[in-house]
Amino acid sequence: SIDTITTKFHVSANVGLISSDLHLELPITNHVAVYLSGRLSYLNIFYGSLLNSEGMKMKYGFNDINATIVVNPNSNDHIKLDIYTGSDNFRIKDDDNSSTYNINWGNELALLSWRHIFHGGMRTEQSVYLSKCNSNVKANLAGFSGLLDANLLDISYKGNLSGSIKNIMWKIGTEHTLYDIHPQHPDLITNSSLLSAFAKRQHTYEGSTYINSAYSLKNFHINLGARASIYKYEHDIFMHFDPRIGIRYKNKNVGEFWLNAGIYHQYLHHTGFSNSGFPTEYWISASDKYNPQCAYSISLGYGLNILDGYELQLELYCKKIKNQTEYNGDIIDALLNQSLYNNPLRLGEGNNSGISLLIRKKIGFLTGWISYAYTRAKRKFQDNEIYNFDESHERPHEFSMVGVFHIKRFNISTSLLWASGTPYTPVKYSYVINDEIISEYGKYNSGRLPSYFKLDIAATYWLHRDIHYSSGWRFSIYNATVHKNILSYHVHTGKVGNVSFTTDKFFAKILPSVCYFINL
Repeated sequence: SIDTITTKFHVSANVGLISSDLHLELPITNHVAVYLSGRLSYLNIFYGSLLNSEGMKMKYGFNDINATIVVNPNSNDHIKLDIYTGSDNFRIKDDDNSSTYNINWGNELALLSWRHIFHGGMRTEQSVYLSKCNSNVKANLAGFSGLLDANLLDISYKGNLSGSIKNIMWKIGTEHTLYDIHPQHPDLITNSSLLSAFAKRQHTYEGSTYINSAYSLKNFHINLGARASIYKYEHDIFMHFDPRIGIRYKNKNVGEFWLNAGIYHQYLHHTGFSNSGFPTEYWISASDKYNPQCAYSISLGYGLNILDGYELQLELYCKKIKNQTEYNGDIIDALLNQSLYNNPLRLGEGNNSGISLLIRKKIGFLTGWISYAYTRAKRKFQDNEIYNFDESHERPHEFSMVGVFHIKRFNISTSLLWASGTPYTPVKYSYVINDEIISEYGKYNSGRLPSYFKLDIAATYWLHRDIHYSSGWRFSIYNATVHKNILSYHVHTGKVGNVSFTTDKFFAKILPSVCYFINL
């Protein structure tokens, strides 16, 4: 977030083989400044052949633009306008199955905020914003094509007032949001007709009022808060009260302990094709059919500075989740059955729990961290029967290591990640009838993809470096070990009509890149 007024013109740029970006800081007057930035990718130009894998051709690109105007009319007032737009585009063509998928998603935002400091130290922050998220999937398959489109528009106001009384910090605030939700709905185009599944727009309102306080006493720091909310969709009205607490104890001899607990409610359900491996989710409103999601969360942590420049952190957490939604079909099911929105989603509950350990080195010629996390995310849903399964994004084990070497004009960094594979639903058997694949699936999320492993290496060489001007080169190798990570699981047809079950290997086996950067 940009809050200051720059006094000098500043430009920074990065030009590489994968993407380029530009950032400008423009002082207009002593009280007004403009900040502009943008990114553009052209990955397919130089790395087109590396994006192809086992009969599948892939293309990916992204771009975004951000503009900020900052106005500080005096020392007590701060006004800011932010405007952002960005989009991602992904295309995959499967020659064996004669299918093509185009997946696009994007975000737009306009935000106006004002901060004022009163005499005596109290301050207020007010903001209004408009944001839009959208996603669409276009599928061209043998004999038919289809479109899945969804978007979410919201207009919101947020305001708060904060201050202190002796050693107690406090804040009270309110938030009000109008949502215009267009749930994802399938349009199927065949050789003779257009079939469209109707999904009406959902117009909803959410309002809330909250209060937070922070109190310090010797080695203890206590945070107390509560949020009261109301949500309205057509004739359905929901009201909830969510208390929260945080306690932190710090002693330089024994370290730091903390406890956080709270209740959280969410009125928008975010669901979709969880097994696709791509951002194809959509939104639907809470209603009498789909009650608001609720989470009861608690976490315990411990931190300690050990030796010289080393830090140790250990954290445990547990979360009970209610009113979860899940759609266990795929894109083709939605297009052919026209059932993505009209038929009820499966409803259930879940439990998330885990433990994480982090060791960080903060000073010296070598900095970085090593971390390990063990996580379980269990779900219990009921359809015609009760069944238990692992959540689609669950990775029970995750180990990561990051190191940065500082050697005069060089910075050399490495990033290593090893993680368990995610769950998927395996196929029991498949056969071909009239050139169409008919599949019978096993138990939902009963399979698990192989482990994920990736090593990235990067080096920065500074040609010039001081407070006024810097420039240099960055060299990087993505997936340096050329490990074939598994992206997803699908039914594969051979050229002679036989059917097999296979996995899609990650499209970028290795990506070397070079980038020139400059800061003025």
